[in-house]
Amino acid sequence: MAVKVRVFGILRSIVGSEELQVQHFEKLEELLDHLRKDFPEINRHNFVVAINQQVVNENEDINDGDEIALMPPFAGG
Repeated sequence: MAVKVRVFGILRSIVGSEELQVQHFEKLEELLDHLRKDFPEINRHNFVVAINQQVVNENEDINDGDEIALMPPFAGG
């Protein structure tokens, strides 16, 4: 199973890329735990997670081909 992880704002600087391809995760919580271990600095920042453009909680299932977005708070205007 492969999913695309899009990273925005300060999180992009931490990860070093705007997009990652990851595999072998069935639950969003597992994927986030993996990212928090690989990039521990993201633990210092608040962010919301979306799957296929829908904001979700960490207990969601993820499926092959899903697009996950990590989005820190931002303001518009």
